[in-house]
Amino acid sequence: MFLLDGSTWKVNDPNSENAYKWIFDSFQPFIYKGVGMDMVRGREMGRSYREDYTAGFDMIGIIATMAQFAPKNYTSAIKSMLKYWITSNTQRNYLEYAVKAKGISVNTIFSVENIINDPNVAEYDELLLCKQYSAMDRSLKLGAGYGFGISMHSSRIANYEADIKNENKKGWHTADGMTYLYNADLNQYNNAFWPTVDNYRLPGTTVLQATPIANDKISDCNWVGGVSLQNKYGVTGMDYHAYGFNLRAKKSWFMFDNEIVSLGAGISGNDNKEVETIVENRKLNPSGNNRLTVNGKVIKPNLSSTAKSLNQVTWTHLSGNVACSDIGYYFPDKANLNSLRESRTANWNSINGNPAMSDTISYTNNFLTLWFDHGSNPISGTYSYALLPGMSVRQVKSYAKNPQVLVLRNDTAIQAVKETNLNIIGANFWTDTDQTVDIVSCNKKASAMIRITGKEMEQWRLVRQHCRLVRLFQIIRTQ
Repeated sequence: MFLLDGSTWKVNDPNSENAYKWIFDSFQPFIYKGVGMDMVRGREMGRSYREDYTAGFDMIGIIATMAQFAPKNYTSAIKSMLKYWITSNTQRNYLEYAVKAKGISVNTIFSVENIINDPNVAEYDELLLCKQYSAMDRSLKLGAGYGFGISMHSSRIANYEADIKNENKKGWHTADGMTYLYNADLNQYNNAFWPTVDNYRLPGTTVLQATPIANDKISDCNWVGGVSLQNKYGVTGMDYHAYGFNLRAKKSWFMFDNEIVSLGAGISGNDNKEVETIVENRKLNPSGNNRLTVNGKVIKPNLSSTAKSLNQVTWTHLSGNVACSDIGYYFPDKANLNSLRESRTANWNSINGNPAMSDTISYTNNFLTLWFDHGSNPISGTYSYALLPGMSVRQVKSYAKNPQVLVLRNDTAIQAVKETNLNIIGANFWTDTDQTVDIVSCNKKASAMIRITGKEMEQWRLVRQHCRLVRLFQIIRTQ
């Protein structure tokens, strides 16, 4: 299409318009301020020369090339989107990268430079979106100042890609409900994040302690997915069974505006191993001294190999590596947590055994890990916590005193949360029996989200997991 544009052989097939729709439907949501999200990159995330910013920048170059021959009704939006990605990434310079990278043409570089310098190209507004990608077991929430992703697997989608030339050797839990939180710290998942992070303890996952899982395996569970409301809010669920083991859990995420609530129930297994749910595993600054505040008390930031116990925790706050990257955590049930602040050193060969990609340089990063310990062989274990992206210490403390989320149910039949400020109820129904929570009743396995404003109940959507049908109702309340 690029080569033939402007010639007598210009591609005029009406189906070519799909290529431009793909930009907005499939690529734009997964590029956060120029960074390409790892949760959709398979084994590539284990390559030293293909970290997330590299993937994002390469996609920027491709889309900038498409902008040169796109129809006029797409050109303005594409250029605005590109300008936003490039200018909002204050930690990496696209043009500096492009002139050194292989495979990026001079034509593309000039095209991007013109877009950046053109005053008639307005920057795209920050994309606010909540979307379920049912064909690949991914969920995405883009809120004000943050992006949140969930990576899962099911009876339809395998867990993680590996073993092709021995790549991605430690992707064990990257699709076991791993959660990604993107914010102003755009270096969080690069600068050797993957070889240095504890791959046994990835955020959002419920795992057997220090236990690898075989790759390219599908689950025996098909209840994985969710629903979005008004493309702004969402609820996602995962019926989890650790491949090759007996560990099982019902996991749910409720994505509102200022908070993401995570619930776990039915955490059971008899594998004679400790079971953990990982709340956080965040890369810290080079000194490792990011401030951690627990119930108002600042915890001394000592790097160590020994975990500490934090009891009766209502809220915590972690200072970010850059401005606007702080994270708050609220625990509705006063959690008992383990905390570990550690320095970790490794090379890329530890996660990628392809000789053609050998990288023996040692890299060191500091991490803070928070997790629930469910003990060995748990029976019906649970957890609950809410992420509060971008909140300051004062805001998190205030939120904990007057939380806007209410856990309605958290068991193996129903997991449900109400956001009281938005008046939204999200619920996952795990059984084909008559069930009711608050004002919602359902007799099938389903994911539901309801918002009531005044006398109107807006967009009640149900996803019936066994037949993957979507039902939409708009109901006007008369009383």
